[in-house]
Amino acid sequence: MNANKYVVAFRGDHYLFAGTIYAPFIPFYSTPSVTLANLKTQQGFMSQGAIKVINAGMYSLGEISGF
Repeated sequence: MNANKYVVAFRGDHYLFAGTIYAPFIPFYSTPSVTLANLKTQQGFMSQGAIKVINAGMYSLGEISGF
């Protein structure tokens, strides 16, 4: 967005008034440690989450002009 555009979001007091929901899935999963041929040890981690727009009417996009 350039300097003349803006976005306003309404948060509300209750989650039903939200425009967007961020839902992280907190538990982490890890793989067993693996030692490679160069003697470096690696281990993988995984988690997941989601961001979902549930009410696009809670956002307003505008542009300022004529100044």
